[in-house]
Amino acid sequence: MKYLVAALIALCLLVVIGIGRVSYASDSLSRMDTKLNAAAASTVLAATQTPQSDGTIIHTVRTGETIESIAAAYHVSVQQIRDYNSIPTGGVSTGQRLLISISYPTTQPANATFLVVTSTNTPNPTVVKFVIVTATFTPNPNQPTATPKPPTATATPTLPPASPTPPPTLAAITSTGSVCITGFADVNTNHWFDSSEARLPGIRIKLAQASGTAQGGQALTTAADNATCFNNLPVGAFIVDAAAPDGYGFTTPPELTIDLTAGAQLTLSFGAAPGYQPPAAGTGASVPVTTSTSTPAATGILTTVKNNSGFIVLAIALVILIGGLGVVALARRL
Repeated sequence: MKYLVAALIALCLLVVIGIGRVSYASDSLSRMDTKLNAAAASTVLAATQTPQSDGTIIHTVRTGETIESIAAAYHVSVQQIRDYNSIPTGGVSTGQRLLISISYPTTQPANATFLVVTSTNTPNPTVVKFVIVTATFTPNPNQPTATPKPPTATATPTLPPASPTPPPTLAAITSTGSVCITGFADVNTNHWFDSSEARLPGIRIKLAQASGTAQGGQALTTAADNATCFNNLPVGAFIVDAAAPDGYGFTTPPELTIDLTAGAQLTLSFGAAPGYQPPAAGTGASVPVTTSTSTPAATGILTTVKNNSGFIVLAIALVILIGGLGVVALARRL
């Protein structure tokens, strides 16, 4: 009889342990659901904004939007947004203006030369601007023209036979080019020369051929009223290196590689702001970022056993109870 009592006590303990495990598993699942719901609530689906008159899209970040949700809304990659806005890592902040896409001209003259200038100080080069160079015909001012003879008093005036007009000639495009530089005070640090921003004098510019040869030791400084130009440059690749005035930091790439063609005049703009420091790698605005990864409630055999341990203990207790009742019945028969 004492063995039966011990078995019943053990059974009661197992039942209590099983109920506790079931309650713990239920609380764990409830806490997991709460965390998932809170994470989902922190993400706001970005809404697209109206393009500008030239087709360029600039998006102003709203509260709760992330760089991933903005990229998904415009069907572009996150890396494209980072490259266009000089954001190597990190997120975005509320009110920040982001360049999403650039509208390029759909038509150009039949004799146009399309030149793209790219940045070289980022892992993924970004387009800075494009220049269309065209060849146009200018008539020769010294070209003779036919002058009609004034009429005479006779009834049948006659004119001398007209001489054939020589065919027009096109002036040959020069074999050299020029590069003009402007600086601007990027007050809102959005990397764009806005109409409300003024030119910034004092940016020191050095020009060298891509092969490493300095172009005659040319070094110019930006002016406050107009562009500063390097003229009569040979065609080929050049490196333009800019140094900001004291107390200023560049908001645009300070070094560019350009490809100069015959007759082309390129205009480059460098932006800087007082005390500006480019974002360091691994830093960025504190913005909640939520990734849509599926987290199963249990993975693997061990996790399944752990989450269902309460039911397992109850099953064992039930087996012991049935076994104990069988032992009691057998003992009465004996």
